[in-house]
Amino acid sequence: MNGNTTLCMDRSKTLISLMMYCSTSVFAGNLTDTINISKTYDTGYQSKIRDYESQVIEKKLPQSDLFPKLDISASSSKKTVTTDNSDTVTRTPSTVSLKVSAPIFDTKIFTNLKLADKGALSIKYAQKAYNNDHTLKVASQYFATLNAVEDAHTQYTAFHEYKKSYDETKEMYKAGLKTEVDKLVNKASLDLSIINVVDAKNTLLNQIRDLEKTTNRHESSLKGLPESVPHLPDENYENLLNHALHDSARAIISQLSVQKAKIELDVAYTSFFPKVSLSVDASQELGDIFDKDNHTVTTSLTASVNAFSGMKDKRTIEQKKLSYLSSEDAHTNEYDNIQLDMKKAFENYESAKLRAQAGLSALVSARLSLEATQEQHNAGSATELEVLAAITQSMNARKSFYASNYALLEAYLNLHKTAGTLSEKHIHFVNSLLTEDVALVEEKGLSLPTASLSNGAHHLIEHHVSHM
Repeated sequence: MNGNTTLCMDRSKTLISLMMYCSTSVFAGNLTDTINISKTYDTGYQSKIRDYESQVIEKKLPQSDLFPKLDISASSSKKTVTTDNSDTVTRTPSTVSLKVSAPIFDTKIFTNLKLADKGALSIKYAQKAYNNDHTLKVASQYFATLNAVEDAHTQYTAFHEYKKSYDETKEMYKAGLKTEVDKLVNKASLDLSIINVVDAKNTLLNQIRDLEKTTNRHESSLKGLPESVPHLPDENYENLLNHALHDSARAIISQLSVQKAKIELDVAYTSFFPKVSLSVDASQELGDIFDKDNHTVTTSLTASVNAFSGMKDKRTIEQKKLSYLSSEDAHTNEYDNIQLDMKKAFENYESAKLRAQAGLSALVSARLSLEATQEQHNAGSATELEVLAAITQSMNARKSFYASNYALLEAYLNLHKTAGTLSEKHIHFVNSLLTEDVALVEEKGLSLPTASLSNGAHHLIEHHVSHM
């Protein structure tokens, strides 16, 4: 293709005027920034962080049971004393008591420590899983917005084709060369194209608003793909599957659920184990500090065994056994689900690569068809309407091309999310492929992506643009 027949690809100047009233709805310029900024405003993501911080504190709570406890109490009482002279004396002494106690042997404390540790790990990996889900969700919104821009261009270009067709049909109808039915058919096609433009505009605006809500940020453009299929690496399915089954956040959370259920069962069993504690209790009546009879120190070593608790502990153990068995079943089911999801994600990635290549082939064919039609128009053997139809076909091919390529990028990210390998390097890699500015808002006028056509066709499009 030469410079006279390629479509104008300056994507920073190609937004339709129907979007102009939305000049406040603009966003972050690249994928990495959009994802990072969105985490600041996502309440779910912030909630996961707080959950983890809370669980870290809760993890330390059972540790306090290992330390000695100190209790201080004070009391005042009325005391009547009979002296040797048979006199009755009433006193109101104040007593201060000091008690120090510490566990010597209690298996429940140590099992609770294990349980708290597993709980903290579960929250940590839940946060990681949520982060990956959030990343893919925002990336999907980002790509959907870029696709909506392409669809808006395509529908607006098609509108010009149908408008030209309708105008020609009207003229031919006036000349008696077309019937009323022909005119109505073309009018219906034009009306449907207007509906498609309005629908495309609304879809784009909704995508923009969704992205704006996610990032709470205003910029004028996004970064999109150039007109080439991105080169993505070949992935090893067995390695990804192995990681997904054993090292992904999803798999580890499932494993931790089983481990927590087992520890909770162990905690229930500890209710039947003996407990041993040491305590020292000292008391002193104030006002009689030097009276040996008025201060006491008691040291005791206490051992206790739960002999009977009304069957409560037995039923608790039965309940925890069932919970443990249920968690094992859930883990087996999750294991199967991970395998199935990995297979789907990998197959989707491989098919997305094929669709992207097919999209490129279709785009090249449409461009060649447009070039041939323009050459025919220059030679006088093709009408301006045929040129517009070729432009519409080329724009449809372009829309499909970009849709398949953004689907490929999303499939790539989803594959690594499913495998549990998604990281910043994958986001940066995809972001590095997005090098073209895609305008969301046009400040002045309208630039429609058209071909560098012969004067007649070029002026035709400019005429329609100026009268919109």
